[in-house]
Amino acid sequence: MTRTWIVATATLGLGLASMTALAADQTPAPGMGPGKGRGMMEVTKADFDARTEQQFKNLDANGDGTVSRAEFKAAQDKRFAGMDANKDGKLDRADRMARRDKLRDNMPCRDMDGPDMDAPKK
Repeated sequence: MTRTWIVATATLGLGLASMTALAADQTPAPGMGPGKGRGMMEVTKADFDARTEQQFKNLDANGDGTVSRAEFKAAQDKRFAGMDANKDGKLDRADRMARRDKLRDNMPCRDMDGPDMDAPKK
């Protein structure tokens, strides 16, 4: 259980650190697509700060300005439940494929008819 919390905390920290690095430079690099920016979206420091503030508020279920272990675990459980497409209490390839398809269907660019990168290796 402690190892899970350590891994989850480290993952969250690395994610926030990488988003901070992206947000530090507010001048978009020239891109190849029509937006000429950083892929599908540009992230300014103000955007980043607003998003992380909102994420914290979302975790702080009782609004007391802190996130307890119970609040953090509840958010993890909710995310897991959302990823467990067949509701069997485990994440497997079928769940990954269902999530991939759901995310792909919601993307503005739907031209993704290339090879299936998650196909089993032969």
